[in-house]
Amino acid sequence: MNYRKELEKEFKSTAPYHHRHKVWDDFITCFAIAIHNASLKDEELENKYLQIINQYEKKDRYQFTKMAGLLTEAFEQNGFGDLLGEIYMALEIGSKNLGQFFTPYSLSKMCAQLTLDKKLIESQRYLTASEPACGSGGMIVALADAMYSEGYNPQQLLLANCVDVDQTAAMMCYIQLSLYGIPARVTIGNTLTMKFSRTILTPMYHLGGWVLKEMAGQKLPATSLINNAKTIIKHCSENNTEICKNEIIQKIEAGNEYQIITIIESVSRLSINDDVYDLIA
Repeated sequence: MNYRKELEKEFKSTAPYHHRHKVWDDFITCFAIAIHNASLKDEELENKYLQIINQYEKKDRYQFTKMAGLLTEAFEQNGFGDLLGEIYMALEIGSKNLGQFFTPYSLSKMCAQLTLDKKLIESQRYLTASEPACGSGGMIVALADAMYSEGYNPQQLLLANCVDVDQTAAMMCYIQLSLYGIPARVTIGNTLTMKFSRTILTPMYHLGGWVLKEMAGQKLPATSLINNAKTIIKHCSENNTEICKNEIIQKIEAGNEYQIITIIESVSRLSINDDVYDLIA
């Protein structure tokens, strides 16, 4: 059986009472939430899942489950590739207004092979790759493919930081990197304006203990990053940089535990309890 073709066939007959792009977005979002909550339960995401799935008839809810199974089998059948990006373009549900033209995987893989630095991999504990406009994650998959071809295990030696302004694309990226077992942080947000709404971590990030790996790799103390940041953005807040800076320092001096991670070049994300800040150098 060609699982990809079967998936496309099932999709076309699912929920004809909804627009095709909505059905695709809802399917992708629900599948991404199911993957995420299997490793780390998030009640907000769970409620979002229920809100989406309740818009569909019973038979179409079953179709979502069936399509998730077909998609998983398709990944197994096809190996490395930008499978979701190819399906998305083949179904012609992408947005030309958003410039959604996914790079052919053959080109992504060629770029990954040409830029792969084996000396860098050998000299570091792991390789970090940042994609500020990740789309469906094809470039990261291609990098993992190139690493694997050279004898390196991307599950242990690659950490991906992916950002996309479009939720559908970001969730497609999350699903692909999750099913390929790539440790990754996927963020919905605008890299240009530095406004982000949500970040989710792939299962392999948790299974591989990447929180500890990243914390062990920090070279600068939090106070240095905070004081040198030209801009600090607190999620879900309009506070300016100076207010945020004082707020963070007060919390750290009070003994609150914190975590710092690098999301893209010159940008670090600091979390204290439920508060998240982006520190822009």
